[in-house]
Amino acid sequence: MSAKTVQSLFSCECGATAIEYALIAMGVGVAIIAATFALGTELVNTFTDVRDLLQGRP
Repeated sequence: MSAKTVQSLFSCECGATAIEYALIAMGVGVAIIAATFALGTELVNTFTDVRDLLQGRP
């Protein structure tokens, strides 16, 4: 492989935007999963309390 071919491979920015968007989407996904695990039990308890109130249970 010639030096010019190697240099063109490293200077090519094809697909860089797609990779950046994929990294952003991955970060958002990780944040959602972390929030779900952190607040999961509290959310279940809150929805259970709301359900009980709507059904007329004390």
